[in-house]
Amino acid sequence: MNLEHLICSFIDTNIEEMIKFSNNLINWKQEIINSFTIVGAEYKVEADKGQVVVCNKKRNKIIKCIKNNANGYTNWLRFRNRVMYVLDPSATFSLEPREK
Repeated sequence: MNLEHLICSFIDTNIEEMIKFSNNLINWKQEIINSFTIVGAEYKVEADKGQVVVCNKKRNKIIKCIKNNANGYTNWLRFRNRVMYVLDPSATFSLEPREK
């Protein structure tokens, strides 16, 4: 079942709470889709069997890991930049700021 079908199902119920929830789904649709996007793979070896297991990494998990490793950011812009840098494999880093 895709998200569009789910939203239409909530709207068709004619229940006020379900319609409000469907509006939230519409407003946050892109963010919901992004939360299921796989951005990489992590390989782990099971200790008891010795087999290699592939675990998919999702954006939300990576962002939570950044936040937890930093013990909290006090500067929103710095946190956002760190997340964008980690999620974009083609990003480069420079100590010197660019001139506009």
